Amino acid sequence: GRLHPFKTYNATVIKALVKLRMAIPKVLYHIYGDGPERKRLEQMACDMGVSDCVSFHGTVAYSEMAGVIMSADVFLGSGTSLIEASSLGVPAIIGIEHDTAGLTYGALHETTGYAYHDEGLPYEKRCVADVLASFAQMSEEAYLSHCERAIRRAQDFSIDVTASGFVEVGEGKRRPKRAVSSRSIPVFKRLVMYFSAGTLALSDRLGWTAYRVRYSRQDG
Repeated sequence: GRLHPFKTYNATVIKALVKLRMAIPKVLYHIYGDGPERKRLEQMACDMGVSDCVSFHGTVAYSEMAGVIMSADVFLGSGTSLIEASSLGVPAIIGIEHDTAGLTYGALHETTGYAYHDEGLPYEKRCVADVLASFAQMSEEAYLSHCERAIRRAQDFSIDVTASGFVEVGEGKRRPKRAVSSRSIPVFKRLVMYFSAGTLALSDRLGWTAYRVRYSRQDG
């Protein structure tokens, strides 16, 4: 299962829908994946009165994920799925693992470095509901600009970029990249961040959990 308790942003968005649907009547939240949190999240959607705009789809094959992501206006999640969504030109909102305050660092393309979804990073935190609403209410030109920036950000994790980075580090030409942070990020974690971008196909075996939000942005 992939719907785990530490992915607190699932509950955050369901709660945020109470506010979001007042501003964006056609908002829809699609959750792909299964796990120990699914029943609790389904009950929460009912209790919050938003079950009509939350859909649970279960596990989806990796081969279908590109179509799922590209049908959304905004993607929400953590891990390497954010990179893949960005590479497809869909703004990827960062779900901060273990966060209980309903906050996010914003979109992946608004961060730098290779750490982006952990608690304690030096990025400004914003309300998830406000960030999602802002995408619904921005102009088409502004939205497309975010899509283009998402694609460029994903290229930071491409095989070519990361492979050349490893070569340069190995030759002593430069130090490994890291997020600008006040805390130390272990070298092993940085290497995993580099390497995982080239192993997205493993998701076909390991399973996926995807979260997407869809709305008619003109309704804002």
